[in-house]
Amino acid sequence: MKMCINLINFFSFFRKKLLSQKIIEGFFDLKFLTKIVFSTLNGWASIFLGRIIFQKDFKPSILIGLGTHFHMEEQSFIVLKSEKRKPFQNFALNPICKKASSIGFIPYWKYLNPPTKQHTRLRLQKHSKLILHDNTLISKGAYISIWPDQFLELNEGVYIGHGSYINTRCSLSVGKNTLIGHNVTIMDYDGHPIYYKQEEKKVDEPYGGRAKKIVIGEKIWIGFGSTILKGVNIGDGAVIGANSCVTKDIPAYSIVAGNPAKIIEENIKWEEF
Repeated sequence: MKMCINLINFFSFFRKKLLSQKIIEGFFDLKFLTKIVFSTLNGWASIFLGRIIFQKDFKPSILIGLGTHFHMEEQSFIVLKSEKRKPFQNFALNPICKKASSIGFIPYWKYLNPPTKQHTRLRLQKHSKLILHDNTLISKGAYISIWPDQFLELNEGVYIGHGSYINTRCSLSVGKNTLIGHNVTIMDYDGHPIYYKQEEKKVDEPYGGRAKKIVIGEKIWIGFGSTILKGVNIGDGAVIGANSCVTKDIPAYSIVAGNPAKIIEENIKWEEF
């Protein structure tokens, strides 16, 4: 046992002397850059296959992680929007490709997000669109489902953590610089019909029950494991505590937490890192 400890200490000492912190960070940067190269090639393949269209003649970069699964029905597209001449000023989700849109990709390694082996899945039904602006990131392991004739729009600087689930039947636009933690669920319909006060079943009851649009403002931080239910309006600058269940509107610049979520603090500000 003592010999094993001495051996571990020797290798630890050897590593510290041989490998500086800069060399170690350089190795991880090179590894991250390699993944960018393969994801860029995968993005070009999706463009070639007709999955991706562009807002104008300018074609911004798209990174698509290996292992991303597509279920795209008739006339459904991923739409890339970009401000060609606009200088980049915000916090970069990918510091190497600052304006890139990313699907099924990993965050920059220094951000210390836990790894995942889950596949990224996109389900775009007939005539639906996934609209991505500059500097957006749908992390590896997320699941996106968009109903027919609807859209999901991620404005500039939006981050979706791994394992998150977004299912929209009413269309959803996520405001600029909003961060959505891992394993978050956002769903704007019940999932099954629910009848109240001895209601009789309606012949025209839509599949999945009642639905109501969700509104997500700008610069919102949604903590990991949270659930956002139908009809909720989240004001700009709000923070939603981890594992919260949001069933009612949230005022701008407030912190909420709990199940159901309640206001803890108001008139707050927060910054990325």
